[in-house]
Amino acid sequence: MVATNIGVWLYDIQSGKESALLLPHTSVNSIAFSPDGKTLATGSDDKTVRLWNMPEGTHKQIFTGHRGGISSLVFSLDGKTLASASIHEINLWDISTSTHKQIFRRFTPSAARMSFNGERIVVAHVKDQTIELTYLFSKAQKRILEEQKKILEEHKGFIRCLDFSPDGKTLANMSTKNTISLWNVATGKREKIITIDTDTENVIGLVFSPDGKTLVSSSVDNTLRLWDIATGKHLKTIKNPLQRSHYMSFIPDGRLLAIWGNNATFCLQDVMSEEQEKIIVGHLQGIHITSLSSDGQTLAYRKSWGSKNIRLRDIATGKHKRILIGHKEEVIDTEFSPDGTIIASSSSDRTIRLWDVATGKRVRTIKGKKEPIFSMLFSPDGKTLAGTDRDEQIHLWEVSTGKHKRILTGHTQSPFRLFYIYSSDGKHLVSWSRNGDFYVWDVVTGKQNEILSTQIKGVSNVSFSPDGNTFAITFKSINAEDAKSSHEIELWDVVKAQHEHTFIGHRDDVTGSTFSPDGKILATGSRDKTIRLWDIATGEQKHTLTDQIWFREKYGADDFKVISFSPDGKLLVNAVSNGTIYLWDTVTGQQKKVLKGHTRWITGISFSEDGRTLTSTSGDGTVLVWELASIFKPTDGTNNEDAHNEKSRHQ
Repeated sequence: MVATNIGVWLYDIQSGKESALLLPHTSVNSIAFSPDGKTLATGSDDKTVRLWNMPEGTHKQIFTGHRGGISSLVFSLDGKTLASASIHEINLWDISTSTHKQIFRRFTPSAARMSFNGERIVVAHVKDQTIELTYLFSKAQKRILEEQKKILEEHKGFIRCLDFSPDGKTLANMSTKNTISLWNVATGKREKIITIDTDTENVIGLVFSPDGKTLVSSSVDNTLRLWDIATGKHLKTIKNPLQRSHYMSFIPDGRLLAIWGNNATFCLQDVMSEEQEKIIVGHLQGIHITSLSSDGQTLAYRKSWGSKNIRLRDIATGKHKRILIGHKEEVIDTEFSPDGTIIASSSSDRTIRLWDVATGKRVRTIKGKKEPIFSMLFSPDGKTLAGTDRDEQIHLWEVSTGKHKRILTGHTQSPFRLFYIYSSDGKHLVSWSRNGDFYVWDVVTGKQNEILSTQIKGVSNVSFSPDGNTFAITFKSINAEDAKSSHEIELWDVVKAQHEHTFIGHRDDVTGSTFSPDGKILATGSRDKTIRLWDIATGEQKHTLTDQIWFREKYGADDFKVISFSPDGKLLVNAVSNGTIYLWDTVTGQQKKVLKGHTRWITGISFSEDGRTLTSTSGDGTVLVWELASIFKPTDGTNNEDAHNEKSRHQ
């Protein structure tokens, strides 16, 4: 396992390949295993602590409340309590109930180490060439926090490294005078001094084995030294494959030592046999998600802006699948075909390449015209690929041959401000731009529906019904006179080219809309911080969905734009800018669950075909896969709890 600035990666010990990424921390500073090895706690600069099921890597819980980044974590010996430290305070958390137990408000040095002593927390840190032990505990009756301090005098040299034994009874420290001191935490007396045969100026890490019988020291000379605690004897020296690695942690079964090195490189080392050794290059940079297949199974991404290659990763396993190499300049956009078998990529080299997702082989190359293609869209049957260029045109290509079919012209706005979607049956294509132009195209003939294109202007969003015969339109608010229309939603029949309903109820601009799978309900989101469900047949409002927290937080215009129905239409999902996802019962209009995991806005939501999993992508560069069967329980009602149990993958 490796902690990086985007999360904690889990690796297959035999192959050394990534198996999962625990997300979505911004920068992991500390990790701790529970005594039984079934739970991993991770602490981050984002001021959160997260718990993960091991070895599955599924998310259990998030603890929030720290005012600073997490610097240290430790479980109690019975695994029931977790202590987390930041520069401002130490918090205690109840693992079984996932609740906060207690807070100690005090200055905690970033290099401090913690241990449990019964119900008390012992904090060790270096001060003026001495080790200060601080005992933190509470009198339950009076809820008074008290401190006891004990000074461990170190008379020779400077103190460099600290680590508690697993039972908390012994504290080890390294000094600059070629010695390791072992202290009795209860008495504050030094019990043993180990003289080592290397320059301790270069020793940068200490860690106890899980049984407390062995101490491992690491040095910048790229060695690991094992010491017998009982005798103080040097057991063996192992070559450390990583440079300047001072972060070490044993896997709870004691077989493997996890080592962190420079540049987030990571190693799993068998300290006894020296045979199993895996080195994995860490993941320092956040990645740029470009698209997710419609079934939520495959992710396409770039490692950085300007990358010429596309990487594919399997969401279910979290494993890297392949790299698509061929473009001569940076990749601009990628798009999966509806069945997920083909992925199209456009590039500044003015080509579109079609790739076989299963094999990674290039199927064909489509040469662009004068300018690169900036956005692409497959028709619902996957037979046609649409793309916009800098000339405000929409091009259509035949996927099977790569043949250019036609150009749809008429817009006079930059492609960066041009939006378009296919009707659900693939017979029509609707495009609109920020300057007010709106066109409905017959895909077969390439002709405009002049009646609709003339009557409708100033569109902000369009969504089609499942049968493709009807679309819902929301409008922009250009001035005060237009404000009313921007609060309304119009329903139009594409075939008859006539207006059917106007839904009135929102009190501010409507930002998004989507039809239920059976086409009977329209869900709309608005800046008035509500989501409304409308009956298509009658035009009446069925439910208003809202949460009080939405009125306390500052959300932007797009916060109620990401809305999606489950395949059976029984659930509606929406997201807000802080990365929180809300699930609603469409029959009762009641809130079912609140899912927390992302740290920034949600860019996309998709259900699996069977509706059992929900995949969400975020501006924080993460993809989370939520197992709905484990999220919902028979007793779930309408409470606003943060229960969530997702499988997360960041690719």
